Amino acid sequence: MTDQMPTILFVDDDVVWTDLIVHRLEQVDGMACLRAQSGEDAISMLRGGERPDMILMDFSMHDLDGLETLKLIRNELQLTDIPVIIMSASIRPTNTEWLQKFGSAQFIDKTSVTPADIADAVRLAIANNKK
Repeated sequence: MTDQMPTILFVDDDVVWTDLIVHRLEQVDGMACLRAQSGEDAISMLRGGERPDMILMDFSMHDLDGLETLKLIRNELQLTDIPVIIMSASIRPTNTEWLQKFGSAQFIDKTSVTPADIADAVRLAIANNKK
C-alpha cells in the first residue's frame, strides 16, 4: 500500500467490465490497479504478498464466488484491514447483512452505476479505512 497512489485489486471475470473500470480508476483517478480474473487468482495474489489498499470484487464468478473469496480473505488469510466492495449485475440483495458479516464495506449493483460512481465508492472506502 502507498500513501500517494492507492492500489486496487480488481477481481472480475468479465474482461470488458474490468477494462472499463480499471481504465477509469487508473487514467482518471490516478490509482494503480491489480487485476484478477477469478477469486482463486485474487487469493493467490494475496497469498503471494500483494497488499492492496482495497479490493473491488464481483459476486458472481465461475470458480469462487465473491462471498467465498471474501470469507477466505477475512478468515484464512486474516486480512481484515483491507476494505472490500462487492459488485454484481445478477444479484440484488435486499438485506446486505450477510455481506457485512464477512467484512464487505459496500455492495454495488453493477446495473445502476457508472464508472464515476464506482471510483467515488472506492475513494470513500479508502478514506474511511484510514480513519
